[in-house]
Amino acid sequence: MLAIRQRLIERRGDARYLIAKNAKILFDDRRREMTCTIVEMSNSGARLHPADPPTLPDSFDLVIAPGEEVTCEVVHRAELEIGVRFISQ
Repeated sequence: MLAIRQRLIERRGDARYLIAKNAKILFDDRRREMTCTIVEMSNSGARLHPADPPTLPDSFDLVIAPGEEVTCEVVHRAELEIGVRFISQ
């Protein structure tokens, strides 16, 4: 399993780093929000564990810290997590 995971990570353009950081997702014209945990992050994207993954739209704003936001596009969905690409920084 580890060998498969390493191969998947190596194919990405930017190296991802394991972190465990609480963040906030804003969507529906920023009228709704959802908590999440960032579990991996790179310069170009992240893997997130949102509170309710199925309800998220295909794009949203991710608030990493106060004053630090990025617009994201979902590139993969699983039952408990999503993978996103940063489309603005």
